[in-house]
Amino acid sequence: MNQPVPALRILIGLSLAGAGMAADDPGVNHEIRTQESDQRSVTAQTGSTAKDISEIADEYAYNHIGDQSQVAALSAIADQLAQISDPTQAGKSRNMPWVENRLTAARSSGDTKGELTKAAAGEEEILSTMNALISGAQKQFGAMQQRSDLQDVIEAQQKLQSDTEKLADQTLGKDNSELTPQQKIDQERIAAQQAQLKDKITQAADELKQAAAQATDPTQAQALKDTADQLAKQDPTKDQQAAADSIRDNKMQDAQQDQQTALDKLQNAQNTLSQTQPQTPDAPNAMDQLADQQAALDKLTSQQQQLKDDTQNAKPDNLAPLAQQQQDLAKQMQDNPQAADAAPHADQAQQDLAKNDQAQAEQQQQQALDKLAQASQALQQKMDDLQNQQLQALDQQLTQVAAMQQAESQLQSSTQAMKPDASPEAFNALQAQQQDLSAQMADQKLSAQAQAHADQAAQNLGKMNQSQALAEEQAAMQSLDNEQKDLQEKLSKMQAKAAKHPKAAPPQAGHEENGALASKNGSGWQVQLQPQEREKLNSSSQENFPKKYEAALSQYYKDLAAGDDQGKAQ
Repeated sequence: MNQPVPALRILIGLSLAGAGMAADDPGVNHEIRTQESDQRSVTAQTGSTAKDISEIADEYAYNHIGDQSQVAALSAIADQLAQISDPTQAGKSRNMPWVENRLTAARSSGDTKGELTKAAAGEEEILSTMNALISGAQKQFGAMQQRSDLQDVIEAQQKLQSDTEKLADQTLGKDNSELTPQQKIDQERIAAQQAQLKDKITQAADELKQAAAQATDPTQAQALKDTADQLAKQDPTKDQQAAADSIRDNKMQDAQQDQQTALDKLQNAQNTLSQTQPQTPDAPNAMDQLADQQAALDKLTSQQQQLKDDTQNAKPDNLAPLAQQQQDLAKQMQDNPQAADAAPHADQAQQDLAKNDQAQAEQQQQQALDKLAQASQALQQKMDDLQNQQLQALDQQLTQVAAMQQAESQLQSSTQAMKPDASPEAFNALQAQQQDLSAQMADQKLSAQAQAHADQAAQNLGKMNQSQALAEEQAAMQSLDNEQKDLQEKLSKMQAKAAKHPKAAPPQAGHEENGALASKNGSGWQVQLQPQEREKLNSSSQENFPKKYEAALSQYYKDLAAGDDQGKAQ
């Protein structure tokens, strides 16, 4: 973002003007025109970058990337870049279009030196703002690449686990010599990929150490170092190599255990690294974690349902392989906190299968399914509660912005009403009010750009500079208006997302007496609830979006319509 060449050319033009050379001199005129062209290019690039960052912020927010503080930081950066490059703000602040105007005036107004001096000062302010943005971004996002790299490794390990599980089902009870050609190919492919994943972990650990050495934020640097040390101490690469060897030997159960151990170590490292940013209860990644837990429960439910179906269809003298599968599934449930209540029933089902007690095994399997269904419902309720928290946070932000807009508007009216001969005390009183508003914006973490303009307005009021104070107050209002529109748009997108993704139905399974799941004949969800409780659930499942936020959305759409009408009128 730092653009030293345009600033240097301004200084060259300024030095020529200071030497007594006028704007109509070919040397000065050439330097000024060159600078105008460069400045226009930089302004266009900055405006385009602002739009790109704004879109990235939306992607972060609605695809659960990063955390809430990072989304807010991206939005603030986009807002500031938009202000810096916005031609409509050129008369209100010393931004890039304002610098362009000063350069044009340097060629035509007769005051070449004076206009170039203003342009140079404006350029320095812009560069200072840019450097502050870069510094803030580095502090906020310094560890994001490392988190992303670790997440890539985790996802690759999870994919290999899934492939290994599928191959294990195909090769169960077979010796290596009994495998089909395709099974041997799959076996070698998975083993090779498992071994290759070690190199990615080693690379990630090295990059963590480098990032820790380069990080400027102490908290971030410590978290990066702790994560690198944790990976070195726990060394998941040993487990991955053991898994690769077991896969080649067709010891799939051993391989899966080693894979899970490696995955646990990687996820622990990821959790350590995530401590670089404080996690709020309504952060987007909290919803992501709940969704992952729900997916894990759904997978266990599907596996248990399939195993129950296989048990029903099995011959009484062929239950041993099913007992082994049930044992593996019980272990997975024990390792999953959300499935802990189902694990004892799955374990008992394994014991019953080992005793060839088919009927009792089916009952225990169904009870395990019932417990999984209850856990799934509990997770869904947590997700619903979390969504409501996020909506309430947006609602609170909109309320805070509206209050600041009203207060800033009233202060702007008071400044406008000041007489030219007003006393210093009168200006000081307005300055105190503006400082108080700026402090409130900071406390409520509202638009950083609005706060900066409010601070500048307070300084101008202290200098009794009424016109410049008014310009800064108007700029603060514009920043607050932009933030309000952004929040309303986020609310609208959240509504659209809720409409596209209605609440998931509980996982389907076989119907049993006392059972929580639907029968194969489609009789529906058979939880034994009181009528009033069932009615509440039915009603809530049809609500995609709380009605209390409709007013804000209605206003947002009215604003959009008003903008369209103004565009047509022009």
